[in-house]
Amino acid sequence: MRGVTFHNRVQRTSMVSGLSTEDGWVTDELKKRYQREAKGGAGSMVVEAAVIIPSKSSYNLRVSDDCFLPGLTELVKAIREVNREVKIGLQIMQFLKLSRTGWRQKVEDFKTEDLPNIVKDHVAAARRALSAGFDFLEIHMAHAYVLSSFLSRANKRTDGYGGRLDNRMKLPIEVYQAVRNLAGESFPVGVR
Repeated sequence: MRGVTFHNRVQRTSMVSGLSTEDGWVTDELKKRYQREAKGGAGSMVVEAAVIIPSKSSYNLRVSDDCFLPGLTELVKAIREVNREVKIGLQIMQFLKLSRTGWRQKVEDFKTEDLPNIVKDHVAAARRALSAGFDFLEIHMAHAYVLSSFLSRANKRTDGYGGRLDNRMKLPIEVYQAVRNLAGESFPVGVR
């Protein structure tokens, strides 16, 4: 796929383990878990959601700063120690969880001038994932987080990023295209 050969069709999908530190650092326990799972022979593994913004998100991996690169690089190396054929992806996620009911942030709370920062944060995280040695990326657009909330019919923005489906898709497409432009045509970029 896009220049990457997967040795089989079995994929270990991303699931947050809670094994990173509270601040998002890779731990020995996290590396050991992925090593155990890599021994199962999957053709690919998607490492759990890594948060792309500086705000704290307890026990989620972080890829919001270059300081997290050494740990992510060590994680990739640890997985490859036990399975050289597995292709390793990183799921990147804008952490803010939005709500239709208003008890949390809503997509309407984002100012239009702040939306380019969401794109930039995804691109910066993708650059870090490439530097750490991941073979592919998965952009998180599910589970009521930011990008999926923009896609939702509950998105009532009036600035061209809400209402009709083509408007609701605008920000997720901008994110995908910016990450794709960074990664190049021969690097797989998926969406969950």
